[in-house]
Amino acid sequence: MEKFEFIIVGKKYDINLAKNIALLHYNNIKYSFMSSLGLNFLKVFYKFILSDPFSITIIVKVNEDFGGYVVFNKNVSTINKRFLFYLIRKEFLSFPQLLIPLLRNIMESLNSFFYPKKLKINVECELISIALVNKYRNMGVGKKLVEVGENILKELGVKKYKVLVYGDEELYKFYRKIGMQKMGTIELHKGKISTIYIKEIK
Repeated sequence: MEKFEFIIVGKKYDINLAKNIALLHYNNIKYSFMSSLGLNFLKVFYKFILSDPFSITIIVKVNEDFGGYVVFNKNVSTINKRFLFYLIRKEFLSFPQLLIPLLRNIMESLNSFFYPKKLKINVECELISIALVNKYRNMGVGKKLVEVGENILKELGVKKYKVLVYGDEELYKFYRKIGMQKMGTIELHKGKISTIYIKEIK
C-alpha cells in the first residue's frame, strides 16, 4: 500500500531537493516556458525558490520516495529582483562560466513575472508550479498538495492566489477542478497565449 506524506519544506533543506524538483519540472511540464530554458536554469531557479522567504514549497513522499511538489510565492511582483540578487550573490560569483547562458535565459524568464501589471491584477500570491511523478497522477495527490499550501496561505492571511498556464489541457482541467476561475489570457512570449486563473481561499 502506498504511504503518502506531505511535507512543508523549511529553508534548511537537502541540496538534492532542488535538483529533484527541477528534474520533475523539466520532464513533466513540457509546455512550460521555463522548461524551454533548460535543466541547468531550472536547478538554479529552484535553489533560489527553496531559499526565498516568500516561497512556500510542499513536497509529497511516497514510501520515502520523492513523488511531487507544489510551489507558491506570496510576493511575485518582486520575485524578479530577488532572483537576480540571488544569482549575483550566490551563483555568478561561484560559477562565473554560467553567467552568459544563465543571464540570457533569465532576461527571457522575467517576462513571466511582469504580467500582473499588464493585466492590472492585484493578487500578489501565485502558484508558481506543480508536478507529480506520472504514476501518482489521478490519485488526488495534486489536489492534496494544493490544499496543504492553501491552508498555510490562509494562516498567513492570504485571501487569493493566481496561476499562469500555457498549452497544457490537463492542467487547465486540474485548475478548474480545484475551483480556480479563469481571469483572462495574455501573450507573454511571442506566439504563446497563456491563461490566468485565480482562486479565493475559503
